[in-house]
Order: sequence, then C-alpha cells, then structure tokens
Amino acid sequence: MKPGLRLHKISPRDARIGVCSLPIARNQAERHFAAATIATQSVTLGIWPETAHLPSPAGLAEREAGGPAPRRNLVLMQSEHSLPEMLEGGFRNAQQTTSLASHCWRLEIKEIESIKINESGFNRYYKEVDELVLRHGDRSLGFRMGVQHGERFYWWQWVRIEPMWDGPVAAAYRVGGLIYAGRDDRAWVQRQTDKWLWPTITNKMLTANAMIILFANGVAQFCAHHINTRLFHTGEDLDGVPVFAFSSGHAPLQPIEMELPGQNATLEIATGVRLNMAEALPLCSRECPGRLSTTAAGASLLLYQPFQDARVTVGTVRDPEAKVDLPLLWEKGSTEKILRGVARTTRFTLSMGEAAPDVARFVAPEWWHSHCEESGSGPFLPVRGTLDPYVDRLVDSILQNQITGHFSDGGIWRDINTPGKTKDLSLNADEAGVLLQHACLRQSGCCHAAALRALYYAADIAIDHAEWIVHQHGNWNLFSLAYQRFGGLLTGYLETGDFYLRETAEAMAASYLAMDRFNWPTRNVGRDAEPTGGLALLWHYLGDRRALHGAQEVARRVAAVQEPDGSFAAQRGVGPCHGANALPGGPWMAGHAMNAVTEALIALNGNDPVLLRTLERYVAWIVAEWKKMGGHRTSTGMAARHFSCLAQVRNDPASMRDLFDNLNLWIAREDFLKGYHHAYFFVANVPFAEAMTLRARWLENGVLEVSPLLPGDDYEATILTPRGPVKAAFHHRAARFSADKEFPVRICWPDQVREITSQCTV
Repeated sequence: MKPGLRLHKISPRDARIGVCSLPIARNQAERHFAAATIATQSVTLGIWPETAHLPSPAGLAEREAGGPAPRRNLVLMQSEHSLPEMLEGGFRNAQQTTSLASHCWRLEIKEIESIKINESGFNRYYKEVDELVLRHGDRSLGFRMGVQHGERFYWWQWVRIEPMWDGPVAAAYRVGGLIYAGRDDRAWVQRQTDKWLWPTITNKMLTANAMIILFANGVAQFCAHHINTRLFHTGEDLDGVPVFAFSSGHAPLQPIEMELPGQNATLEIATGVRLNMAEALPLCSRECPGRLSTTAAGASLLLYQPFQDARVTVGTVRDPEAKVDLPLLWEKGSTEKILRGVARTTRFTLSMGEAAPDVARFVAPEWWHSHCEESGSGPFLPVRGTLDPYVDRLVDSILQNQITGHFSDGGIWRDINTPGKTKDLSLNADEAGVLLQHACLRQSGCCHAAALRALYYAADIAIDHAEWIVHQHGNWNLFSLAYQRFGGLLTGYLETGDFYLRETAEAMAASYLAMDRFNWPTRNVGRDAEPTGGLALLWHYLGDRRALHGAQEVARRVAAVQEPDGSFAAQRGVGPCHGANALPGGPWMAGHAMNAVTEALIALNGNDPVLLRTLERYVAWIVAEWKKMGGHRTSTGMAARHFSCLAQVRNDPASMRDLFDNLNLWIAREDFLKGYHHAYFFVANVPFAEAMTLRARWLENGVLEVSPLLPGDDYEATILTPRGPVKAAFHHRAARFSADKEFPVRICWPDQVREITSQCTV
C-alpha cells in the first residue's frame, strides 16, 4: 500500500462510518484507498473514458481485469470508534472481496394487502400493497413509501429489490414500487376495464423508490424519491403529499406525536432503532411544518412526513421603492397536490445497531483533485493568486440567497443583491454542481450541504419528470433549450452514488439532443448550446460515446454560425419569441456559445481543427471587444475557461495576460458582488485559469515542475502541493520559491530548464 493521502472530514458529526467521493489519477495501478486503522471499501462510479469499450452496467462496484479504469470511487469507511478529523491512507491494488455487509443484513418484501379487484375482461386489476422489511441481528423494521390525501393513505405496490453493489463495509440496494392514488372501487374499475375506456382513465400514478446503503455495523442511509412521472397518460397533478411509514417487528414503536422541525433531529423510534432526520429538516419549518406521529391503533405505524405542503415556489416580487421582498407571490400547486412532473427527495439515516445514525463526509485535498485532472484541463496543481479571495466572496454571496424551510428548499434566488428587480429561483443544475465542486476543493462542510440541497432541488423541481425538460425561471410554463442544463446532476451522482441523479442526467441528455436536432436549421446559436457541457461530462466520467458525439455535433453547429470577425449573434429564434432575430450579438451570448465549443474540444483532447479554429477566432475578437468596452464583467468568468483551454494548446502567455487584465479591471469595480450570472462562471473557471498561469505538476519522483504562463511581469501566488504550500514570485525571468519543506523543483522556461529547490531563488 502506498501511503501519503490525507482525507479531511468536513461534517462535524461524531460518526463511526464515513464516505468520500475520491478521484483516481489517470494510469494509476493502485485503485483502492485503504487506511491502517479502519475498514474501507471502494465502489466505482466514474471511469476514465479511454478505457471504456461498452457502456458500463449500472451499479458495478468491481471491474474485471482489463476493464475500465476507475476515475471516481465512492470510498466507504467503518470504524469501531469515531472517525478522526483527518484520515491518512494510501492505495493498494486489490481490496477485500468478501460481502460482509449483506451477510449482516436481510431484506425482504412483506405483503400487507392483496386484492383481486377485477378478474374479468382483458384488463384485470390486482392490487398488492407491500412493505420492505430490514433485518439486522435480532432487530427488524418495516418501511414503506406512500401518499396521504386527507385521511386516506395510498402505499406503494408490487415492490421490488435491486442489488447494486456489495462489499466488506456496505451494500447498496434500490427498492421501489408504484403508488396509485386514484379511485379503485370495484364497480368503477369494472366499468373502465370491461369497456376499454382508456380516455377516461387518469394517471394518478407516482413512482416511489429509495437507494439504501446498508453498513455492516447497522447504519442505513436512505435517499428516497417520490416522482410524479407518467406511465401511459400525459400525466397530471396528483392528490396528496408524500409520507413514509415504519413498523417494528422486534419491539413496539415509541409513542411519538410531534411537529417538525422539533428540538431533536435524532429520535429512538423503537428499542434499538434510531432515526436521524437532520438532512431532511430543511424541507420544513414552523410556517410549513412536517410531522412525525404514531398511529393510534396499537401503535402499529410511525408516520413520517418531512413536509405537509407541496407548493412549488417560483419567485417573488421586489418593491422597487422600498427595496424589500414581498411575500412569495408566484407559487404552483397546493398543500394537497404534487404537481405533474415534480419530484421530491428525502434523505435520512437509520441505525439498527450500536453505532449512531450518523455518516461523516470526507473530501480529498485540493491538490489531489487537480492531480487527477478533475478540472478537465490537465493535471495542474491549484494556484492561490490575487483572484482567489474573490471566489470565496462570491460563493458566500450565493449561499446567502438560498431558501429553506419548505418544499422548494435548496433553490437559490437569481439577481442576487440587485435592488428593485423581480426575483425568481434558479433552475440550473450546473450552478449547483459548481457549488459542490467548490465545497470539495475548499473542504467546506457548510457549502457541501448547501450544494447537495441545491442539486436535489434542481433534480426534483427544476426538471419536469413527465416531459424531461427544464422549467424556465420566472415562468413555470415556459421551456427553452437555453436552460436544459443538467451536467451538475452527474456531479451529484459522483459525490453521493445516488443513481437517481445519474438517470435523470442521462434522460435530460437524450431529451436535449433530440430537441436540438429537430430544431435545425437555425440562423443563430447562443445559450441554447450551453448543455453541451453536460454531454461532455457523460463522456468524461461514464465513457458514453454517444454523448461525446452529441457534444461534437452541437459544437460544430455553433462553429457553423460564427461571424467572420469571430463573434456570434444572439441565440436562435425566427418568430415572436425570446431571442427572435436578435442578430446583434455581444460578449455574453458569444461566451455561452463558446462554452459548447470549449467543452467539446476538451473532451476531444483538442483533436478537432474546426473547433480549434473557432476558439482562436473568438479569443481574438473578445480581446478586441474588451479593449473597446473598457472591460466586460459578465463574459469574463466564461472566458477564463476558454482562454485556459487555448493556452494549453497554443502555449501563449499573451492571451493569459489579456484575460487577467480584464479580470482585474472587473473586480476593481464597486459592482463586483451585484448581478448573478457572472458569479457561477467566475467560481467555476477562474481557479483553473490561475492554475494555468504556472502550470505546476507533481511528478511521480517527487519533483514539482513549473512551466509558467504568467499574466504579467510581476506575479506572486501560492502553489498547493502534496508537501505543503509553496510561495512563488516571478519578476521577468527571475523566480523565487519558498516553502516549509525543501524538495526539488524544475522550472521550465521557453528556452531552458532549471533544476532548483522549493527554497531557492533563480
């Protein structure tokens, strides 16, 4: 086992089990993280795409020899004592192959009710209500998902269990069924089925499933989804709100009657069984409460309602004069309906053993993410330069605008800190993915929790699960190619292993490509090409060649409409609709169009001369525009990605200097924290642009190699390395390095290579 990697705990819980989404370096032979004092298990979620030959099957933890190489593993940990704040370990070639986790647990389907409502005619209707029974040692617990409408409960039917992966620390299962919440009395069903009256049959159907990770020590982590999708009908609003039920087989349930949020997030619901609701509590508040109650008849069921109000918040109106928010005015749905196409995820943890129902979250150090090429722009170590503090300021500003306490928990207001404007909630999954990426790099537990809430808000509410399109902010009934952005969902899948997020991303990819293709030809392409980044992610982490080809296809369409001077017109449109005939373009729309070109070019390793030529012409045009306009705020965050990509190919310090000139001009202005759109692009891309200034790599022989592309003659920054931070200062061709530890440094100038140390001036 090779030692040397330290994982940091970002959740403050006193937990005996933990998880970490761990990047794996390219061509790394040792694939499985291990620590000396605890049990670990690796589950492969993402692969290096060049090693994939066929689409990867769902839920495989191990690959056969010669199969796809892991790019992202979910590392599961278990200890007899509380996990430390920092866990040091390394990698080994193989891990323990025994399946101890599943041996500690038994999962069964228990039939609660079975009725043959109609046996005559072609359409026979049988009803079977089921319950999942979890057994650990001498303890057992029943679990079911349902919907409550008034005094009536509708439970899931024909429940199925699907094993996903198994190992010495944990096993994962998907459990699900369908909930029918409509009329089903015998006389009515008889009339429908005998007369074949399909037009009269409504789609009162809800999909209910949960991903459950079962740890060998008795802790069970649930990620449960109620989804108002469609089966055979166009879909419609469904009466009722989601509910869960628990039943105990080894001991009576505790008598509980309380509104949520209560004083405690963790409660003992039966002897030796504890429920931790902390992750679900943001779904409710005193104004919009949830409920936990034991049914009176022999305390047979404990009903858990994480929320009792399923209204979707779309926006609010801000008073231009008072500059204060009015009550939430734009809402969809009601307290008694789940809107068509809407889902809601509830995350909670149970313990049926001695360990507390807590799961600690660990993250790898920032330098390791860069070493494993998580930026998509090469294995360059992080650089903390003059722009770095502004990244944190923008993230803080974003998180201050996240809402909580009701069904739309996790949503983030657009037009942040902009007085006198109408406000609406962002429905962009990519933005939530940026927050999650930032949380891991900065090792921030607060940001990590907020990012996951934002991701599930995007997956559940922003995406219409009946049509597989994204609602547009501010207008629930409007859909646009420009906002079909789904890539952040895959980021969430890689972080959590929740297959619901991956499936939703893949469904959105197919939907986006279909709509894009059938809206050809077009005069303009702008923001409508933005979802290409999601297609590229499906290639980068799942080896999906169809997504790669789709990304190249969309990017080629962008290249085809580039103006001769390198600019772009506005997004597509030919009639009285948004962006119609808006031929005059600008840096903002051009930047969105170039996002598609850049992401496709990176996915293709720069091997597309048409896209490369398109990028070069755009960069020349945007630099000229910046000089004419005296800088441009909103396009600069996007340009940081474009310029970094081109700098890698062209090895040109001049373009990096132009980029940083505009970045520095922008942040010097007083309106830096105003607006909204620029914030996410700045947070996502500027750290990688700073890394490109020095192009520092950590070599296998323990040498720090630096190949500067400096944005100016005088430049100072700190490089984050496995041996600690290294301060670097450059003036013309002179360089000074200082660090706590001394180790070899190789500095590569364009015409010479110098061998020095981390405590040296050259």
